[in-house]
Amino acid sequence: MNIRYPISCLVLLLLPGLAFQGCLKPESSETVVPTLIGDLKNPKPEVRKLAADRLGALDIKDVQKENVLAALRNRLNDDDMYVRWGAGDALLKIDARGNMELVLSSLLKEIEDPKAEIRVFAALRLASYESQSMPKHPTESDFNIKPNNDIVATLMRHINDEEIVVRYAAAIALGRIDAPRFKKTILPFILELLNSRVEHKEHYQGDAIDICWEYGPAMKEAVPALVKLMNESKDKYIPKLCKDALERIGTPDALLAIQPLEQAQEALRLKITAISYAIIACFVLIFVWSVKLRKKGRKVFHWFIPITIALIAVMTYSSQTGTVDMDFVRAEFAFWLISSSIGFIPWFISWFILRRRGSLEAGIPAGGGSLDADIWLRFGAFMLDACCVGMAGLVFLAYIFMKGGWLYIHDYIIILVLLIFAASVFYHAVTATVWGGGIGKRTAGIRIVSTDGQGINSTQAFVRALTRWLSALPLIAGYWPVFSGKASWHDRIAGTRVVYDIRTES
Repeated sequence: MNIRYPISCLVLLLLPGLAFQGCLKPESSETVVPTLIGDLKNPKPEVRKLAADRLGALDIKDVQKENVLAALRNRLNDDDMYVRWGAGDALLKIDARGNMELVLSSLLKEIEDPKAEIRVFAALRLASYESQSMPKHPTESDFNIKPNNDIVATLMRHINDEEIVVRYAAAIALGRIDAPRFKKTILPFILELLNSRVEHKEHYQGDAIDICWEYGPAMKEAVPALVKLMNESKDKYIPKLCKDALERIGTPDALLAIQPLEQAQEALRLKITAISYAIIACFVLIFVWSVKLRKKGRKVFHWFIPITIALIAVMTYSSQTGTVDMDFVRAEFAFWLISSSIGFIPWFISWFILRRRGSLEAGIPAGGGSLDADIWLRFGAFMLDACCVGMAGLVFLAYIFMKGGWLYIHDYIIILVLLIFAASVFYHAVTATVWGGGIGKRTAGIRIVSTDGQGINSTQAFVRALTRWLSALPLIAGYWPVFSGKASWHDRIAGTRVVYDIRTES
């Protein structure tokens, strides 16, 4: 048995991993740490801040830990507040238990700073550190867990700060730590922040809504203010945040208030999905038409251009008339634009296939015979079939989008990939069994046969369709043997060949 072929296949499979090994290897702390410790003394605050952040991200060795911790502790008294806070974050990432008290002590000093800006950020950071030890959704049994008394006392004192922004920051901080416990104190500030006309709302309104969302039913007193803000806000994000908070609170009046917004979003999703399906249908019909014209030697108008222009016109009109939510419009514009422009790809591939086949016709024997197909025709057919499967994936993508938008797609991306993989295997297996190949191969005038020249059976077709991914994934290495006149990996495994088939031109 000739073992050179399996060995070469194994090497090709391992090459991508070996190539990326150096890229994926983490930084060595032995060589980086001394440089970063030196950067902590750099005159530029942005360099010191970056050094602190990178030290916090490294896996510090025990022999280096004391030097690193000492250098970062010195930066807790840095002239720049961002460097101080970067050093505090890094200390907690490296050794939270040993440095929490020191970092909190530093912040308790900062919150007494004469500058309102520093007091604001110190209050919010105190909350972020303290809330790490508190349960996110406290039950009755969790109320024996007491927040840090010094932090709570400090924030309570700054609820009455002379600066309104500091008062808001202290209220938000207490809400992040434990909103139900301090609700009586912070609720007036939360309701005030939810007022769409309150001063400084742009800094803390989102935080107030987040607190309502985080603690759900415990913040039911905020429902009227959330409903009012949802209906009155001109901000493109606030209504969506309010809707999520009201849905989380879940009281009857909250759920009733969000129904119109949910219905409007559902109607918009249905409209977008219908248009997406119509665009996909246009792709299929016009593509078939373009292939027929190409076979007759006639040029095809670039039909993807007017579709794209029409979509731009529709979106521009919608943005000017204010008929839809602009944040939603931008996302759907990208979806539609990609959907329409992608039609150029199969059009260009079909143009390439037919041009290439025309240049080879003189050397193709009548009926195709047993002559192996040209590699570039096979490549064009491969890309065209990939577009067909991708179009089916686009249909399913539109359906998922209709169910819940882009976030829903993100949550189900793995399922989407698996379904596209299954659709690809099914498409190639069925078309190879019935027609000797899919749309790509029929357009190119080639077909799949057994090594003896006969048609392939369903088992061969399925094995070939499944192992095509083995040939494609490692940098299309499984197709490389075809350049030297040998069979591809999946053809060898399935016992098949790809030959010319002039009959597909009729």
